[in-house]
Amino acid sequence: MNGNLIKNPQNPYYILVVDDDEVIVELVTRLLSQFENCRPISASTYFEGESKLSQWPFELVLLDWNLPDGEGLDLCRKIKASNILEGPLVVMITGYSDSARKIHALDAGADDFLGKPIDFAEFRAKVRSYLRIKDLQNTINEDRKKLAELNTELEREILELTRLLTQIMEHRLPKAAVRGKSVSEVSRWIAEHLSMTPEEVKDVEMAGLLHEVGKLALPDPILFTAMEDMDEDQWIQFRQHPILGDLSLSQVTRLKNAAGVIRHQLENFDGTGTPEHWQCTEIPLGSRILRVVTDFYDLCQSDPGSTASILERLERQSGSWYDPQVLQQLRLHIQLKGMPQPDRIYPVSLMQLHPGMVLAQDVVTISGIKLLSQNVCLDRRMIQHLHNFHETDPVVNGSVYVYHS
Repeated sequence: MNGNLIKNPQNPYYILVVDDDEVIVELVTRLLSQFENCRPISASTYFEGESKLSQWPFELVLLDWNLPDGEGLDLCRKIKASNILEGPLVVMITGYSDSARKIHALDAGADDFLGKPIDFAEFRAKVRSYLRIKDLQNTINEDRKKLAELNTELEREILELTRLLTQIMEHRLPKAAVRGKSVSEVSRWIAEHLSMTPEEVKDVEMAGLLHEVGKLALPDPILFTAMEDMDEDQWIQFRQHPILGDLSLSQVTRLKNAAGVIRHQLENFDGTGTPEHWQCTEIPLGSRILRVVTDFYDLCQSDPGSTASILERLERQSGSWYDPQVLQQLRLHIQLKGMPQPDRIYPVSLMQLHPGMVLAQDVVTISGIKLLSQNVCLDRRMIQHLHNFHETDPVVNGSVYVYHS
């Protein structure tokens, strides 16, 4: 009477029966034993049931409503609080039939009910049904774990690709990695504070890191000519770099959204920008953020001045070039974080770290764990901690940003 269940005697279904009525326990255990791949285990009290739950990987718990030392529903709540998807199904064995009690039990996490006295045919059919549901849940959980592993591996590969691209840019575009890191950090902060989804924030962050990648396709005479010295033809070609960046990155599925953000980074809020002449909310929010942050960064580098004067220059174009809400968030970011000082920071590999270095950015792993905070002065213990973590959960981009001493 295996009922086409998946498990076998070498890997049985463990079923916990918690009831202080010896007759019920004996009856239920005998019925469960008729399934060749089920192993029933019994407990007569709340405490004994709780203890046995930690000893076996139960698929199903058949639980009496009233126990000598506690309420069955309290144990139900505890079981479901641990892990609602990976934990066992909980079925209340009860002689109660009123709807109010059943609703109360469902709210506590119970999955179903078995009535007293027990109907043998109904019991067998329901147990088969419960275990089929657990088989499906277990399959889903295994698939979910495999998918998580694949996603982690994909994230690692994307980060390796990003690091490779930033290294290539660094060879042809001096300080491109530092500029990308600074733009990425500020853009991410603004994106989070404009309530973008976590995935959208990641896309904006990636776009910030790689916003100059399209410049790699530009000829040297254009790339190394100051913008104020470009003639009209050179200026037109230079403004194609977002499109070139989009064409390069959109071939990688995981970078396709970031590529779209990069493509529209020179759009103006009033529709006078390039390449599509989109306006207002037609322009992706990530691109509107990038438009403000890259111009802000350029002003900090090319014509540094007071915070007020730089923001005033940007705000003259509020509503024309720039999205007013993004400018507002930039001002808030500066109030809270201060002016960026990108020329004082540089990336180093983990192998290059030594005691006394001061972190210019938080150190975060690809799974999102923050290992160390900005402005921490490193010692040998901290450096070893970073190396140990990096072996199993790599640091983003494989490098750390520190201040020049």
